[in-house]
Order: sequence, then C-alpha cells, then structure tokens
Amino acid sequence: MTIPVKEFYLYGSDIQNIGSNVSSARLKKEFTQLQLAQRLGYKSASFISRLELWETEKLSHKQLEQIADCLDVPVRDLLQVRY
Repeated sequence: MTIPVKEFYLYGSDIQNIGSNVSSARLKKEFTQLQLAQRLGYKSASFISRLELWETEKLSHKQLEQIADCLDVPVRDLLQVRY
C-alpha cells in the first residue's frame, strides 16, 4: 500500500497517526522528548510533546523527514496507520 505524501499534515487523523508513531519510535530508541527535540535543534521538549499529544495544528513534510532522520526510521513508518 502506498502512503500519500503531503506538503503539510494537518490536525486530525494525520497528526494522530504521526504523533503516536513518533512516540513509539522515540521510546524504542530510548530517547526522552527533550533528547529528540534537541536533536532537531529545539531548546525544549514542547514541540515533541505537542506532537505526541496530538495538539499540533500542522506539520510539514520536511519536519517529518527531520524527525524520521533523528529516529533513524523511514518516513513511511511515521505515516503508517496503526490499529
């Protein structure tokens, strides 16, 4: 199954899937939210926390690629719908 790539992923099911998958991948790597945020160049964990809590309004594909790179996972893993 091909997962559609979007320029921006918006609040709702996109962010819910991505946030949940980021959380799972981060925990598998044993990173804290702050550690992942710092790898992305942020000073606080707020960005990652808001994403994982589905409070992010919009996420660009470029940001998603950066997160995937920091977690050493394919972008498609972060876009995957999990049941």
